[in-house]
Amino acid sequence: AQKQLQKGQETWSYIDNKDDLSGKVVGVSAILRSNNVLEYEPGKTTRLGIGISYGSDTGKLQNSVFIGFHSDEYHMCRISEVKGSGFLATFDDGPIDYTWSLIYLLDNRKGVIIHELDQVADFISKIKKSKKCRIQVNTEQAGRKTFEFNTEGLEWDY
Repeated sequence: AQKQLQKGQETWSYIDNKDDLSGKVVGVSAILRSNNVLEYEPGKTTRLGIGISYGSDTGKLQNSVFIGFHSDEYHMCRISEVKGSGFLATFDDGPIDYTWSLIYLLDNRKGVIIHELDQVADFISKIKKSKKCRIQVNTEQAGRKTFEFNTEGLEWDY
């Protein structure tokens, strides 16, 4: 389900979440990793990821968005609780969007989840209309860092 945009660029990948008893699809996820990596400790790198999910974590089907770190070997990079735990974003060459700057962290501080329906709808709408997005988070290890994404091609009808 992956489409290649250009060599060397990350693309959207899709996952169907199935009920292990019935085999029915109970949720869908779209995942995109940042083009750039962050070396947060010598020899340890991570990427920021955007995860859009449609499923039933709360008992009803709804969309949610996860912004967090994806690392092959280590999951030690964390978003700082100091100086803002959310994230800032720009879409294409637009202004900085402060909408998600005060979102609460997950307990493990590896990311943030947007679950308020109006904020989720706003984020998904902006991603679907954009070709690129830049997201800045405040990390514990390396301070404020910006990650770049090629957002073009998201197929999301939920």
